[in-house]
Amino acid sequence: MLKGSLKKKKKVRLVDPIYEDKISWDEFYSILNSIYDEILITDSKGIICFVNMACERLYHIKSNELVGCNVKDLERKGIYSPSVTSKVFRTKCIETVVQTAADGRKILVTGIPVFNEANELTQVVCNSRDLTELIELRQEIEEKNRLIQNFTQEIRRLKTNNINGLMLYAS
Repeated sequence: MLKGSLKKKKKVRLVDPIYEDKISWDEFYSILNSIYDEILITDSKGIICFVNMACERLYHIKSNELVGCNVKDLERKGIYSPSVTSKVFRTKCIETVVQTAADGRKILVTGIPVFNEANELTQVVCNSRDLTELIELRQEIEEKNRLIQNFTQEIRRLKTNNINGLMLYAS
């Protein structure tokens, strides 16, 4: 279960009681916003309760504009597809998908269900990371490997022709 409420402006309760009352909401909020990956939390209806500022880099939408939006509506509007949160609601399991953002970038998103004491799904916590650059680098490496393979085959062919040519000349 998610400890503490993101709507409270007081202290955030952490899992380890040793640290209880050691971090303020403002400090916790700053920490969440300093994370490179997007962190997004929805309620049991798919309404975004919290999203850190990384969403601005991934989707080009300010975090305060996303809070209160339904993830299904964002998917229908083409902000991203598919919605990992919707998949988590269906399966009630941790799910990972590669989303396509409106600008075509590929984003790896993992959704984690959060259950209450009655084992009811109450929230989904999502972690998102842009894979576009990684995918482009992999494609570039694959192209370079194809070139190396072609050059290697050509060198072998030239060596074979050269050896055959020398043998013909020597006979």
